[in-house]
Amino acid sequence: MANIEIKKLSLVYTNKNSAHVVFDNLSINFGPCGLIGILGESGSGKSSLLNLLAKYQKLEKGEINIDVPQQKISVIFQDFNLINHLNVEENVALPLILSGMNRIDAVALANVKLNEVGIGQLAKRQIDQISGGQQARVSLARSIILNPQIILADEPTGSLDRSNSIKVIELLKNISHKRLVLMVTHDEELAYHYCSQIYKIFNHKLVKTHEKCDVCNADIEKNDPEFAKKKIRLKENIFLSFSFLKKRLRKVVLMSLFCSLCFALLFMVININQNGRKMLDEIAENQVDYNCVNLVEKRIIDVPNQDMSLVKKVCLSPMAKRQLSQIDKSIVYYPCLDSFLKPYTNIQIDNQYLKDKIFIQPCFPDQSRIVGNIPQKYSDVIINENLLTQDANIGIGTVIHYENDLVVKTNYLSSTTNDILHISIDLKIVGIAKTQNIISRPSVYYDYIAMYNFLESIKLNNASKQYAYNIFLSDRLSYLSDEDDSLTCFKTIGKVNDPLILSKIINEQLPNLKISNTGLDIANSIDDLISSFSQIIVVFIILILICSFFLEMIFIRNLYDEKRKEFAIYLSFHIKRKEFMNLGMGQVVIITSIIVITSSLLFFLLSSLGNIILGKMNLPLFLTINLNLLYFILLFLLSFGFALGASLIPLNKIYSGELISSLRNE
Repeated sequence: MANIEIKKLSLVYTNKNSAHVVFDNLSINFGPCGLIGILGESGSGKSSLLNLLAKYQKLEKGEINIDVPQQKISVIFQDFNLINHLNVEENVALPLILSGMNRIDAVALANVKLNEVGIGQLAKRQIDQISGGQQARVSLARSIILNPQIILADEPTGSLDRSNSIKVIELLKNISHKRLVLMVTHDEELAYHYCSQIYKIFNHKLVKTHEKCDVCNADIEKNDPEFAKKKIRLKENIFLSFSFLKKRLRKVVLMSLFCSLCFALLFMVININQNGRKMLDEIAENQVDYNCVNLVEKRIIDVPNQDMSLVKKVCLSPMAKRQLSQIDKSIVYYPCLDSFLKPYTNIQIDNQYLKDKIFIQPCFPDQSRIVGNIPQKYSDVIINENLLTQDANIGIGTVIHYENDLVVKTNYLSSTTNDILHISIDLKIVGIAKTQNIISRPSVYYDYIAMYNFLESIKLNNASKQYAYNIFLSDRLSYLSDEDDSLTCFKTIGKVNDPLILSKIINEQLPNLKISNTGLDIANSIDDLISSFSQIIVVFIILILICSFFLEMIFIRNLYDEKRKEFAIYLSFHIKRKEFMNLGMGQVVIITSIIVITSSLLFFLLSSLGNIILGKMNLPLFLTINLNLLYFILLFLLSFGFALGASLIPLNKIYSGELISSLRNE
């Protein structure tokens, strides 16, 4: 049984200039059932009394004691407060859905209540497709769906014609035999005809003006259904959010597209950083001189009387060679021949110099990296495709003429001799390197072993005459050389099986040594460029994401403003703050799904376009098209966090305001 006890209630509305007394020391009891009418002039406090009983309005002075839980109090609003994007049965089922029942069962119970109020045939209609009288009965069906013990009706017939008013009052009358129905109305005729008790607000009090004996059988189920103790299901939460957003879905997608593009670009940067190094390593491995490396030892030299030091690069010392050999026993060391064959010089074809200089580099040729023949002698060379573009007449079989004059200084037995060498070689192109060059670097590659065997047989005449025995260039480059020998250009040539692995080990374990060749230099330079560029891009993307987050939050706040009345209706069913905030999760899931889908599509599109560009540049298609599981999880977490913050922050602000005030009438 439901009873309402009001003790010494006082209510005053104040503004800057005046105070309006609504109730003054009001004490009264209602219950446990019956249709009780409350009459009074506009502004006398009829609706304020219902708002106080429903706890939509804060009690300032006095006491209100109700012996049923708040969930057992239902309200019928004057303008019915139905949700337009839900149909009739969904509007009636809404309190059950918010209480945790699945939508199928809730709609089934809603249809039972719709049949009770005589509009079961309208269950599938949209709200804007039914009349005002039918909307009143939908509101009534919704008010009894949770089996309440008290119904507060705020002028339920105020906007209806006479016929529909009578139908609604008769339904309330039937309901009041088992429940307490407090009805605020201006229609005195209907009130006196149907109400069991009538009170008028007079002199800030409720004065009983009418009473008649009615049947009261307040024996209704008081057991709360199990679903009423649960929070709204995620599936139903998504349904409510989607039914609101479906007419605004285009705006939501467009607003989320900016964020999605940022996420797609972010994953492109991650993709490039992860796979770009693999591409660069592959380019390095495809260089024809991949196994031929330059090895340099760095020595720190302190400057006397100066707080500074210098770094000097020299050939590998015996100790450095031993250290490297412990890491890779297959390394073979040779003297550098750059003094004899300048690494960057002019060459002649048919007695004419090429317009631009070219690179001349040693290699240990591998047939797998060459189109054509592998060099068989010192005069056989390989060129890369970049050199082919220098002259239309260059190709396999073309003869390149190279000349160089140099002074070979020999220090022996405390004396120094100089030999002037004139090197003149005709180099025949026998093959073209299969290298993938990403910078323009026309090059000629000679077989180091064949060239060394040719050069070492050259006799140094002045040195031989000075020391009275034959001294050849091989002697000068071996036991007559030291680590600080300018003839070897202060570096050592090494033949290495896997320079990439050796380079990583040297960088980690032997910082005093440096390893390089064409492929490694290109790979390291571009890798540094990619890393620097990626850092700048990531910072830029993060800034854009922050801006996107606030724009998305503003957009969602505008959506919530459109949905403000709907949120107020949710609160009218006495859901707690936690359950109210949980209502935002449906929208979070929808926005997360949109961002994940659009980000993935944009990522696939950008990766495909990137690979097309790489293909036109004859580079490896290293951009991964498919998001692996780790990428997808990271994308989901970022999208979820973005949507969660953008949705719940404005929702919390809406809850903090007097949201329920939008449903108050006076």
